[in-house]
Amino acid sequence: MEEQVEERAQVPPFYDRFQEEGGRRFSSEIARLEGEVRHNGESIARLDDKIDDVRADLKADIARLDNKIDDVRAELKADIARLDNKIEEVRAELKADIARLDVKMDSHFRWMLALILPIILGVVAILVQNLVAP
Repeated sequence: MEEQVEERAQVPPFYDRFQEEGGRRFSSEIARLEGEVRHNGESIARLDDKIDDVRADLKADIARLDNKIDDVRAELKADIARLDNKIEEVRAELKADIARLDVKMDSHFRWMLALILPIILGVVAILVQNLVAP
């Protein structure tokens, strides 16, 4: 019985070669995977560098846009101030024109009164003469 167990437990003659071949295959596969991992790591590093470059470019573009926006805001504020000044000038001119028209209207009104007053006084005198002296 022990002999049968020993026969079954005996290692076949090709077992050593099988282990060596498996070891070589395993080592070559590990080496290949390590190469791929190294290659992927290098690719990731390059992509990280590109991402950093793009991020820096975007930050520079954003800074440039912020400066342009600030410039446009300053120009708009200056334009608004100029328009406010122009509006004030126009208002002052309109007030002066209105004052001149008021003076002109007063002078025309007085002139008309000066023309009409003798007529009105004449009519009143005629009425008084006709009503009082009948």
